[in-house]
Amino acid sequence: MSMCEADRSDLGGPEWLRLDTDRVLDTPGGTLIRWEAETRYPVERALGDALSSNHPPAAAVLVLLWLARKQGGVDAGGQDDDGRPESYTRLAQVKTLRTRIRSAREPEPTVEDDAVPPETSPAP
Repeated sequence: MSMCEADRSDLGGPEWLRLDTDRVLDTPGGTLIRWEAETRYPVERALGDALSSNHPPAAAVLVLLWLARKQGGVDAGGQDDDGRPESYTRLAQVKTLRTRIRSAREPEPTVEDDAVPPETSPAP
């Protein structure tokens, strides 16, 4: 996941955050219920909504971004200045339509993957 430059500047953290979905799936029910109470959005639904759509709902993006920042800890900006875990409401101003989500299964884009057709292509 990657927030836009303005959001990264405001909230801190690296350009790309990794959300370990297996780690989320292994989270005990009591913890998931607590997170869902804080976010007011089911974590399972957030995973499905955000990872299966090119235009996921804002709430799903924020939930997954919050979880990715939690997993990344201090290095991902996932803690408040007092060292406590970052509150979900701190992300309320994130421009979710500018947040990029890329599956780890997708290869990194390369120069060779650019839109230039090969010389033998019938395309102009």
